[in-house]
Amino acid sequence: MMSSLDPLGLPLVADVEAGNRADDPLYIPSYQRTKQLMQKSGLLVVGDSKMSSLTTRATIVAGQDMYLTPLKDESGLLASLLDEWLSEGAKSTPVFLPAD
Repeated sequence: MMSSLDPLGLPLVADVEAGNRADDPLYIPSYQRTKQLMQKSGLLVVGDSKMSSLTTRATIVAGQDMYLTPLKDESGLLASLLDEWLSEGAKSTPVFLPAD
């Protein structure tokens, strides 16, 4: 488990754990130690699908920060967010990779 300061990739918090246990419970303590070091809100926390548990996401939001993670147990969430966005008549901006 590692927390780093981007774009430098400077490590802030690192936890090395045995591979025979789940890493799910490690996200919140690592996040809380990072918050204590940074002393600010508006951080972006990026993680894998195991970080998407409701408790972990709620902890990040309660800390006035944002998260980016695949949502494994929220199958209807994206559709409902898009429906709400589309009903407001919002315009989208196409994003493309530059051609080589």
